[in-house]
Amino acid sequence: AYVVFVTVFNLLSIGLITYSVFQGFYGRPVKLISAVKSSFTSFFPLLATLVSSNSIVFLILLILGLASFSLTRMIILIFIAIVIKLYVNWILAWVVVVVESSYGLTPLKRSRGLVKGMESVSLSMIVVFSIAQSSLVWISNVTASDIENGGKLWTNAVFVVQIVVTSALLTGLMMYNLAGTTVMYMFCKAVQGKLVWEIAEEFAREYVSLPFDDGKVPHVVSVAYNG
Repeated sequence: AYVVFVTVFNLLSIGLITYSVFQGFYGRPVKLISAVKSSFTSFFPLLATLVSSNSIVFLILLILGLASFSLTRMIILIFIAIVIKLYVNWILAWVVVVVESSYGLTPLKRSRGLVKGMESVSLSMIVVFSIAQSSLVWISNVTASDIENGGKLWTNAVFVVQIVVTSALLTGLMMYNLAGTTVMYMFCKAVQGKLVWEIAEEFAREYVSLPFDDGKVPHVVSVAYNG
């Protein structure tokens, strides 16, 4: 039951935060109702993508296990290296699901194409947030083990405060991670020259395009109306 609750909460959070950051990038007002609606709309596509990615990882583990007939240290290291490589390429999959309304294997392939050439940035984000989250969990466990359960009120209060603070910090890290991933999605599209056209289309009603010989980058000029 706990795993189901955490999975559902995480998927809803991914949809909510990604939608909010993406809308904010274009300067659109972020409405709570729209954000919540987007989180529920993206839930099943995110779930399908989660199942697809985990199935691939499990299949790789199964193949390596059958190939060696036992999970030796070398096989475990190979498996870890493959999983890290996959998640480096799949880091933008959740954003793709929410923004581009796709699911299953499609976001994984799309993410791989966007991350191409930016693998070091993807790996850095994974390492930084993994270390931060692991450190918080470790500190929380060490602190909890040092608290004596003598039935005193203050010990119970310290334990509750510790849980609340740790949960709040982990939630904050998750939000920053999702926001950073969404920004990375926009950056990767900009590097590949795909974002500028979307921005031009977004502000097409407020700007008038001027014809230039250079067709690679749309030049726009603002038009002010004196009513």
